[in-house]
Amino acid sequence: MSAPSAPVTPAAQQGGQWSAPQTWPIVALSNSLLYNGSVVAWDGWQQPQPSVVWNPASPQTFTTVNAPDSVFCDGGASLPDGRLLVVGGYGGLTTGALGIVDTNIFDPATNRWSRVADMHVPRWYPSLTELADGRYVAVSGNSTNSVTWADTPEVYDPVANTWTLLPGVSTPQVHEDEYPFSYLLPSGKVFTVGPNEDNSFLLDVPAQTWTPVGGTSGVHNGSSVMYRPGKVLYTGGGTDVNAAGPSFATSSVIDLTAATPTWQQIAPMKQARVYHTLTMLPDGKVLAVGGSSTTDQGVVTTGVLPAEIWDPATQTWTQVAGMDVSRNYHSTALLMPDGRVLVAGGGHPFGLNNPGQYSAQYYSPPYLSNGARPTITSAPASATYGSTLSVSTPDAASISGVNLVSLGADTHQLDMNQHFVPLSFTAHSGGLSITAPSAAELAPPGYYMLFILNDKGVPSTAQIVRLAKAITAPAAPGSVNASPGNASATVSWSAPSDGGSPITSYTLTPFIGGTAQPSTTVSGNPPATSTTVGGLTNGTTYTFTVKATNAAGTSPASVPSGGVTPSATPAPAFVQQAGGHVTHTGSLAVSLPTALRTGDRLVVEVGVWNSANGTATGVSDSAGDSFVEVSHGKASDGTELSVWTAPVTAGAGQSPAITATASGAADIGVAASEYSGLSTVADASAVDTQASATGSVSAGSTVSSGATPAVAAGNELAIGFYADSGFGHALSAGTGWSARANVSPNGDMDLLTEDQPVGAGATPAGTGGTGGNAIWRMATVVFKSAAGAPPPTTPAAPTGVNAAPGNGSATVSWTAPASGGSPITSYTVTPYVGGTAQAPTLVGGNPPATSVAVAGLTNGTAYTFTVSATNAIGTGPASAASGAVTPTSSPPPAFVQQASGFVASTTSFAVSTTGGTTPGDRLVVEVAEWGGAGPTTSGVTDSAGDVFTRVASVTGSDRTQLSVWTAVAGGSTPVTVTATTTASADIGIAVTEYAGLSTAAGTGAVDQSAQATGGTTGSPATVTSGPTPATTAGGNLAIGFYADSGFVNALTGDPAYAVRTNQSPNGLMELLVQDKVVPAGSTPAPGTGTGSGGSTVWLAATVVFKHG
Repeated sequence: MSAPSAPVTPAAQQGGQWSAPQTWPIVALSNSLLYNGSVVAWDGWQQPQPSVVWNPASPQTFTTVNAPDSVFCDGGASLPDGRLLVVGGYGGLTTGALGIVDTNIFDPATNRWSRVADMHVPRWYPSLTELADGRYVAVSGNSTNSVTWADTPEVYDPVANTWTLLPGVSTPQVHEDEYPFSYLLPSGKVFTVGPNEDNSFLLDVPAQTWTPVGGTSGVHNGSSVMYRPGKVLYTGGGTDVNAAGPSFATSSVIDLTAATPTWQQIAPMKQARVYHTLTMLPDGKVLAVGGSSTTDQGVVTTGVLPAEIWDPATQTWTQVAGMDVSRNYHSTALLMPDGRVLVAGGGHPFGLNNPGQYSAQYYSPPYLSNGARPTITSAPASATYGSTLSVSTPDAASISGVNLVSLGADTHQLDMNQHFVPLSFTAHSGGLSITAPSAAELAPPGYYMLFILNDKGVPSTAQIVRLAKAITAPAAPGSVNASPGNASATVSWSAPSDGGSPITSYTLTPFIGGTAQPSTTVSGNPPATSTTVGGLTNGTTYTFTVKATNAAGTSPASVPSGGVTPSATPAPAFVQQAGGHVTHTGSLAVSLPTALRTGDRLVVEVGVWNSANGTATGVSDSAGDSFVEVSHGKASDGTELSVWTAPVTAGAGQSPAITATASGAADIGVAASEYSGLSTVADASAVDTQASATGSVSAGSTVSSGATPAVAAGNELAIGFYADSGFGHALSAGTGWSARANVSPNGDMDLLTEDQPVGAGATPAGTGGTGGNAIWRMATVVFKSAAGAPPPTTPAAPTGVNAAPGNGSATVSWTAPASGGSPITSYTVTPYVGGTAQAPTLVGGNPPATSVAVAGLTNGTAYTFTVSATNAIGTGPASAASGAVTPTSSPPPAFVQQASGFVASTTSFAVSTTGGTTPGDRLVVEVAEWGGAGPTTSGVTDSAGDVFTRVASVTGSDRTQLSVWTAVAGGSTPVTVTATTTASADIGIAVTEYAGLSTAAGTGAVDQSAQATGGTTGSPATVTSGPTPATTAGGNLAIGFYADSGFVNALTGDPAYAVRTNQSPNGLMELLVQDKVVPAGSTPAPGTGTGSGGSTVWLAATVVFKHG
C-alpha cells in the first residue's frame, strides 16, 4: 500500500461553466424575459419581424410570434401587468423614414401582438423607461433620417392608451448612433447617458427639466448597468461605432444618490471590449459578457470569449470562463430565474446578408458550483410597496441576502428599465419575513425575480413576484363569446384588468334561462382565455358568464354571452379574425386573438399586387397546419385575390402566426378567419361550389361575385371575399351578409370577408359596397358543413414518460396525448414509492409544459412517475409508469467544457482545455486516425498525469480507427491532452469534461456500449452505432461518437441529443460528440447526419457512462 496522498478539498468552479451552444432559428438581437419564464426574441431588417417565444422547459420548441412591424432597434420594457411594451423601430421597409411611430404590446398569455396608440413622432433607437407611476418615457431616437432626431421626449400612459409630448424638454445633446441609456432613480428622475458624446443628464418628467449631471465618464459607446438603486457602472466601448478602431477596458461609476454626483474611473476590465453586455447577477455582482476588440460592427465570428465579473464591494474585475461563440454587436444576455445567464445572438449588423450567430448558450456563474442551493417552497405572487412578504424556505437559518431583480429586456448592450434592489428581511423557523421596496421609485410596478442567497453566496431559483401600489380582485372579463358544438360549447373571453395581482383562474358558468349550471374552472400560468365546456344538452339554449380570480379575490361576473344551442350537427359559426396589410414586402403575418380550437377551420383571404404581376405562393402557420388554395384569380390591374384554407390540427390550443408569402416584393393584404362547424377534410373537397368576378367602378357602387351554382346540401356556409389594390375606400358587407374582416380603407390592399348560412339549392352571390375609381375582384366560396362530430372527452393518457434523478428531485418528461377535442389545461405528475402514491405536482401553462422538475423527494429512495392530462371536460387516465429512478445527493451528469482539433501526417496530436479541470470530473476523449499503414491509437495522456483507459474502439473498411478513452480528473489548471499513434496519421481529437459521472476506475465507469461502421453513397444519411444493451440504472449519460476520415461532410447531431463537438466539414478527420441523460432500460443509439458529401466510410460508437 502506498503512502497516503496530501489532503485535498474539492473546490467550486471558479470560472463558472458554459453549456454547449444551442441552434436558434433567428439571430436574437433583442431578447426579453417574460413573467411566465419564457423569453420572446426577434431578429432585424424584416417586415413583419421574425420573432419567437422560447420556453426553457421545452428547449427544442420555438413558437413563431412574428411582430407586426419591423420592431428591431425599438424601445422595450415590461408593463405592470406583465405584457411587453415595444415602441418605435425601423421604418425603412414600410414608411421610408428611419423611425416608426408604432406602439405594440406583446401578451405572453396569448402569444399575440396588438397595436395601440401611435407616438407623436417616429423613433428608431429610443430608450424606454418606466416611471414610478407606471407610465413610460421615450427619449430620443432617429426620426426621419440619420441626421434627424426626436428631441422631444414623450410619455405613454398604458391605462389611458395615450402619448403626451414634453414640450418643455429638448434633448439635442444625446444625438446617438445607437441608444441613449436611461435609468429611473430613487428620486423619481430619469438619468440619461449620451454614449457618443460622453455626457449625462437628469430628466424630471413632472417639472419638464433636463439638467446636466456628473461630468464626463471617460467612456464612449460602452455598456452600462444600474447595479444598485441610483448607482451606475459604465464600461468598455470605443471612439466611433461607425468606423473600425480599438475597443477600451475603461470602467467608471457614478452615485446619483450623492449630494454632488460625479463620474469616477475605477479599475479597468481585464479585457478591452465594445458591444458587450453588463448583466446583474442574483448575488449583486455584474457579469460582462461578449464584445469585440474592434468597433467594426461587421466583425461577427471573432471576439472576446472570456467573460468577467465585477464585484461592487471591491470595485474589481475577475476573469471567468470563456464561451464557445463570439457575441459582438447585436448580441444579448438575460439573467434567468434559475440563476444562469442566457447569452444569444450577434451579427446581422447591416442586413440579413451579413453573418449572424444563430445560437444561444447558458452561462452558469461560479456560485452554481458552490454547494446546495437554498429553496423557496412558497411565496406570494404579488405584494404592495412597504408590505411584508412571507416566504417559506427550509434554509431560513443560512440565508444571508434577499435581492429583487427586474425581468431583462435586452438589446444593443442595454437592458432597458433595469433594477436591482437588495431587500431587508428577518429569518424565523421555516421562513423569512421580507420587506418589499418602500417606494415605486426603487422598483416601479411590475414583475420581478425574488432571489434568496445562503451564506455561501448561492442563490435560490427565483420566485416571480409582482409589485403593485394596491391589490384588489380583478375586474369582470369582457367580450364573452360562445359557439355551439355537439353536447358542448366553446367559450372565449378577454382578460380583464387583474387588480395588481396575477389572475390565477377563471370560472365559467353556463345558464339555462336564469338558472346556473355546474361551473368549469380554467387555471394555468397564465390561465387560458378560452375553453370547451362539455356535458351540455343538445337542443337546449345556453348563455355563459365568466369570473376571474386572483390572490385578492374573485371578480364580478361578466356580461352573459349570446345564447347558443348545442347540436349533434352544429351550424357553421364564425369564431374570430385578424387582418393586416403591408407595402412592398415578400410576406405578411397576422395572429388571431385567442387560441385555435380543435376541429375548426381557418379560411385566409390574400390580396397581392405588384408591377410584375405578383402572386401568392403559399400560406402557412407557425404551428404547422396544412393550407390548400381553393380560389384564385386576378383583376384587370393585376391584383390577385386568392383563398386558402386548413383544418385546425397542429395549431389547436395555440395562437400561431399565419403568414402569406408572395412571389416577390408586393403590396399584400391578409384576412384570416376561424370558423367552427365546417368540414374538417384536409384538401379542397371542403368546398362545395364557388363563383368569382372582376370589374371596375367610377363611383360608389355595390359589386358582386355573381351567383354560385346550386349548393348541394343544407347547413353550409357561403363566404364572400373582396379585394382591390388599395384605392382607399371604406368597404361594407352586402345585404344579408355578416362582415367578418374589413381591412379598409388603406393605400396598400383593401379586403373584405363576409359570410351567410345557406341551404340546399341556394345560389349565393357575395356582394360588397365600395367607393369610386376602384378596380376590384370578388369571390364567393361555399364551404361544406362538418359531419356530426363526437362530443369532446377527457384527454387520452400521456405517453413516453421518462424520469432522470437529481438531488432530492427528478426531472420528468412525457409526450402530450390526444386532447379529446378540448385543449389540455394541465398535467398531474404523481410519484410512487412502490405502489404508494406520493404528493402530486400540477403543471399548468398555456399550453402546459411537457416536462417538470419534481422536488421534495428522498435521496436513496426509488420512484416511478405517472402523468395524467386535464382539459375542461375532466382528467384523463394516468400514463404507464416511468422507469424507476433514485434521487441522490450526487449531482446529475453535466457537460463542463470541450476542446478539439485535427492535424495531418503526424504520430501525436495535442489539444488544451480553456478552463481548469475539477477533481472528480471525468474526461472523455474521442480519438480517430487514418494513415496508409493502418495506424492505431497507442495511448492518451494529459499534462496533469491523469490515467486514461480505452473503453471503445472500432475500425472502418478504409482502416480509419475510432477509439474512446476516459480518465478521472485529478484537478488542474487547463490541461493538454495528447493522443499518440503507432504510425504517421491524420489525427482528430475531441476532449470533453463532465461532472456527475462515476469515478470508478478503468471500465468500471461504463454501463453499456455499442459500435458500428459502414458506408454511404453520397446521399444524405443518418447513421448510428446501433442500440446498446438496456441500461441498468436511470440517470446515466449516453455519449455518442462519430468519425470519418475527412469526406467534407457537414455533420448534424440527433435532435434528442446535445451536440458538444462538431468538427466538420474538413478534409482530414471529421468528429462529432453528443450526449443525453437516459432512463433505466433504455437502449440509446444516437444518430448522426452525414450531409450530402461524397461516398463516406463512417464509424460510430455509443458509450453509456454511469452517473456519480
